Amino acid sequence: MTYITSLTFADTDEADKAEARGVYRAFQNLGASLGRGILGTLLVGWASVKIVDGTIAELGQTLDPEVRRSAVRSLQVAIQTLRRSGHRAIFADLPERIQPALDSILKTAAVEAMQGTLLIILALCLLCLGLLFLLPKNAKKLAAPIE
Repeated sequence: MTYITSLTFADTDEADKAEARGVYRAFQNLGASLGRGILGTLLVGWASVKIVDGTIAELGQTLDPEVRRSAVRSLQVAIQTLRRSGHRAIFADLPERIQPALDSILKTAAVEAMQGTLLIILALCLLCLGLLFLLPKNAKKLAAPIE
């Protein structure tokens, strides 16, 4: 990140560097926070759906869509708020016949959720790269300084 920051400010006039760094850091922090918040929520949500669906499939049952949504929401909250010991306690409460397949369900759900989230990140990066070409080539200078 240090090299990117240095490259970003390479063409900035010395008098404008302090202002440019202030704007840059604010947007850098905003992007990092939004990225973690949105993509983290997406990852947890996707994993929760995969875990619930994998468990239902392993049991060979079907659920009412509202019950399934409720289970997914409860699992999302548990993943985000409980410690690992709490996660283990939740999964230990599942029926005995699901326990042997639980490890496989959890690993598959985690991998599929990560793959999906990384594909979305790739799509967003490509979108940003495309939008980069729409930026003006030369910065406009103000006729008079802002007071």
